[in-house]
Amino acid sequence: MLKVKFAVQSRFLLVPYISRNCRWDSCKPLPFFINPFFTESQNRAYTSTPQPNNSANILLVDYLTNSIKLPNTEAVAISKRFPRVSSVEKPEAVVSFFKSLGFSDAQIQLSVKRQPGILFADIEKTIKPKVAFYQELGLCGPHLGTMVSKNPFLLASSLSKTIKPGIEVIKEVLESEKSNNDNNNNFKALMFRILSRYAFVIGKDSVLRSNIAYLRRCGVVGSQLITMLKCEPRLLSIPEEELRNLVSRATEVGFLMGSRMLVYGILALYGNTPETIDRKSKLLRSFGFSQDESNEMFVKSPPMFKTSEAKLRRGIEFFLQTVMLDKSVLVGTPSLLDFSLEKRMIPRYKILEMMKSRGLLEKKPSFVTVAFLTDKKFVEKYILRFGNDDAKELQLAYENHLLQES
Repeated sequence: MLKVKFAVQSRFLLVPYISRNCRWDSCKPLPFFINPFFTESQNRAYTSTPQPNNSANILLVDYLTNSIKLPNTEAVAISKRFPRVSSVEKPEAVVSFFKSLGFSDAQIQLSVKRQPGILFADIEKTIKPKVAFYQELGLCGPHLGTMVSKNPFLLASSLSKTIKPGIEVIKEVLESEKSNNDNNNNFKALMFRILSRYAFVIGKDSVLRSNIAYLRRCGVVGSQLITMLKCEPRLLSIPEEELRNLVSRATEVGFLMGSRMLVYGILALYGNTPETIDRKSKLLRSFGFSQDESNEMFVKSPPMFKTSEAKLRRGIEFFLQTVMLDKSVLVGTPSLLDFSLEKRMIPRYKILEMMKSRGLLEKKPSFVTVAFLTDKKFVEKYILRFGNDDAKELQLAYENHLLQES
């Protein structure tokens, strides 16, 4: 009798729930409906990753706006991801821990904006082990705060499966550079740079190993690999097929396997499509350079790959038509095209012309030599060497030219 009574009561209690959440089927036994009822109850009680909700969590909004100083709209958006949070005890503990490490308010705010879940992470199990690992690498205080605020997933990723394996690959590349204190400092600086700007490469240790092995077979070793890590660590995390394609394109232009310039060719080609390079080659040919001369210029000065077509055109016109350099000079010294016309070339050219018109130069110097002087050396050699009146006038004219061109 009691069993029948319980079944009847249960059925009447469950009908409203079932009508909302299940399709009723009288042929199915009651346990079919009871199971999901209790499963959902358990999920509500024990789920560690609350699901999004359309309603803002007022408690969390207040904490995010008042304590972390997030804008209200961002605080509301974040709070909707944690609708069942009923206490800010854990977020307060996490923020307090970050402050004890030297994180600034701005760094904490940025970390929370980028990885809100970090507020609910277990300090002892999740955060402290990773912090200790980064501190062992020499990343402490403000550096640690900067790194985490730019890539807070570094505290959310698996230490054993993701972070340590990736960093171990980088440490192996830098091993030969860690023989003295200076190189240890370089190691810390490089690790900080990578983890701050390109931390996503850390999670691709198998790809890193494969690409590094391939580059070594191409002759990119030692300091050249370190150059790639410094300039563009993302290159080491791309699919090997893409890396092989970059190397192939570099050799087609004229970079040699095993040469020290190959790494610079790969770096310069990265981000430039073959169509872009072809347009720049056509631009050079429109000024009378042959394809071989164009390739030679690229190999001697890889940054030309990154120079915009507009800047490249202005530079060639300036050197060939204004300075009247022979085309062969640019083929031999293409790095002239890397310099800023406005901040370096045009002001210096105008000062030399001014000095020539006043008879201050016994012999007109090679403009190529003048172009490569540091600003300090140029002022000392071609302005301050004259008497007070001439020096003052030249200095003023030089400063005016710099201002006008910039």
